[in-house]
Amino acid sequence: MDTRPLSDMGDPYSCAKGTAIVRDRLNVRADPHTGAAVLGLLVPSEVVTVWAIDNDWAIVQNTRGLTGWASVAYLQMGPLVA
Repeated sequence: MDTRPLSDMGDPYSCAKGTAIVRDRLNVRADPHTGAAVLGLLVPSEVVTVWAIDNDWAIVQNTRGLTGWASVAYLQMGPLVA
């Protein structure tokens, strides 16, 4: 598992879009679909950085560096920037 920030991986998302609070136990996945590999687990009340949103999925990163796709249905989104 690569735990470097997305900005260090040459990702086009060079700055965070905002934050979110995890509502329920939530799998972080390698790709934006439920069949994708699970990279790790987020727990209720955990705060994550939101890097990007694509339809019903967000690229998130927690304070431990876990980065991947999570369903926005399980996130309470904070203010986002364009």
